[in-house]
Amino acid sequence: MEHSAAVALRAPKERVYQMLLDRVLPTQCLSIYDEHHVYEDDEDVCDYCLYYRWAKLPALQLLFTVKRYEKRENECVKFASLVGMPVVGSLEIRDLGAGEVELQVDVRYQLPALLKTYVGSMPVWADVEDLLEDALAKFKALAEQ
Repeated sequence: MEHSAAVALRAPKERVYQMLLDRVLPTQCLSIYDEHHVYEDDEDVCDYCLYYRWAKLPALQLLFTVKRYEKRENECVKFASLVGMPVVGSLEIRDLGAGEVELQVDVRYQLPALLKTYVGSMPVWADVEDLLEDALAKFKALAEQ
């Protein structure tokens, strides 16, 4: 599954980049995150636990450890899962001028077999698109404070 979304922010690139380095922020912006664990000895690794529920099906617990493998100051952060659900993605900051930047989010992941079997890929894709748009709106509100 692949998702791509962008949001314009009236905030300095430096502020947006520092927010992207915050390993706890995803749990504040994306409503399905439940828990996280940061590694004090490695600032680029974090464990995440989320619960995804479709309609009346039981919640599916998804666990993964993410590592930021590339960071370009005030430009981008790229990440991939090391353990658990296969996920790769990038967060890129583009200067729009006049005090605005654009945050571009691209993420790919393997749809868990249970969801593929009982729900199908299109409904999950559309639902995750909505979750991503909501997360970007929350990120925008925090960035523009």
